[in-house]
Amino acid sequence: MLKDWIEDEDTQEHLRSLARWLIIVPLILLLLFGCGSLALLETRPAFADTRSQLKADYSQWPFMVIRPINPEIIEEIQRDKERYEDPAHNEPEPVVVPGPFWSTPTPTPEVAPPTSTPTDTPIETPTLVNTPTE
Repeated sequence: MLKDWIEDEDTQEHLRSLARWLIIVPLILLLLFGCGSLALLETRPAFADTRSQLKADYSQWPFMVIRPINPEIIEEIQRDKERYEDPAHNEPEPVVVPGPFWSTPTPTPEVAPPTSTPTDTPIETPTLVNTPTE
């Protein structure tokens, strides 16, 4: 029985394929292990200083006086907008809707399936038969 199974052509092909994989996979693993070991054979260590050279300054910030914006600048911006307005890039005014930003969704009513089915009766006398729902 076993001899017949081994002599089958498909089985022999599967065994050859299995033998190839059993040889190739350990060779690949051995190659990767060898490359990793070879990389560790470096004789001089790498002394890299990875510390930051930045120093923190926790002293008080200098006092700065910021002058208000000159209203003439705003007027000049408005004049420039009117003068150089591009008619192709007119943006509509934003629409502001008052109310909360996060609104709760309104529940939608669920439509119940029909509870009756038509029967094969003549058209002159239509009747509906009620069936119980589950």
